[in-house]
Amino acid sequence: MAEKLKKITESEMDENGVCAAPDILTGTPAENKALFDRMVRQLVAPAYNACAEAVDAINEERAEMQTEEAGRVAAETGRVTAENARTAAEAARVSAETERIAAAEALQTQWTEAETERAAAEAGRVTAEAGRVSAENAREAAEAARVSAETERIAAAEALEVKRAAAEAGREAAEEARQAAEASRVKREDWSIYSSTQAYEAGNAVSHKGSSYRCKKACQGIEPPNDEYWLLIAARGLDGEGAGDMLEETYDPRGIHKDIFLHEEKKTNPHEVTLDQAWEAQSQQEEGGGGAAAGMLLGFLGNDNLGPVPNGAPASKTVTFSASDWTEENSQWALTITKAQNGRNSGDFVCTVWSQDSAGAYAKNTWAALSADMEYNAENGDCKLVSEEKFAGKIVFAG
Repeated sequence: MAEKLKKITESEMDENGVCAAPDILTGTPAENKALFDRMVRQLVAPAYNACAEAVDAINEERAEMQTEEAGRVAAETGRVTAENARTAAEAARVSAETERIAAAEALQTQWTEAETERAAAEAGRVTAEAGRVSAENAREAAEAARVSAETERIAAAEALEVKRAAAEAGREAAEEARQAAEASRVKREDWSIYSSTQAYEAGNAVSHKGSSYRCKKACQGIEPPNDEYWLLIAARGLDGEGAGDMLEETYDPRGIHKDIFLHEEKKTNPHEVTLDQAWEAQSQQEEGGGGAAAGMLLGFLGNDNLGPVPNGAPASKTVTFSASDWTEENSQWALTITKAQNGRNSGDFVCTVWSQDSAGAYAKNTWAALSADMEYNAENGDCKLVSEEKFAGKIVFAG
């Protein structure tokens, strides 16, 4: 508690005031002036200073009290918050305890039921174990029978495998012979117009200047006739002088549709001769040295009609393709062969389509090859094969 302030009394003022001085001042000026300050110095100043110090102490004490009060208020707020939290936690604990008791009672009920089921299951297991033992005895007996049967089966399989291996060896030998025969047949059927840039293998057949030759050994750029590399199959015959138009009523009175040597000026196709028929007729004529169209190729012209193709046309060219090269178009399959691939300068050419089997051999007169139709685009020189099914093969262009 702050010290009590001292008051200035009347007697102290009388004792220290100016009234206590003599009526006539006899001192020096400084001493005389001091008489007027004596009461202030000795009474007022100490009392005022004590009062100021007391006020300062009160202010400091008040500040301390305010700080302590703020701390007390904050502590009280924290206490209230903590009490609220404690109350909520207690309510949650009571609720959790209620739930725990209910869960414990439910768990006890479940345990009792599970124990009843376990006892029943154990009784069933004992029964099942008895059945398992019986079944195991039966299994062991069956396994013994299986082992015996397996031993017999292995012996029979080994004997059968010996027979199969012998049969497979025979089949492989027969397959090798078939492949060799097929390769020989393909070489014999690989027929084209001779080209100095084409590499030939033994067995390849070509037509050249009206004669037909078969390659005796591999070569390139060796022009027939040459006895070392080429075997003459059919020599070109003498050119006939001709006797006018080859008319249907003269050369095809029974409608056999073999009159494909058409009048050069008409360039029509009254018998609807197919591309394969034209190629076959051309091959037969070259092999036989025919005279009616000697020095000429038969082919489809730019107007889609069949007629003679003059000498000097581009050399033959072979384009191979796979089944994946086809694209589906209007419920059919289409294969486009560009001008850069076919090497033709116009629509005056002949071509034949070959299909390829699983062994890689080519065949000309298969269903796949015969079912492919050719379309020629005169604007860009592209050719398009159209077929009901896609297949791998090659197409040979000539003329």
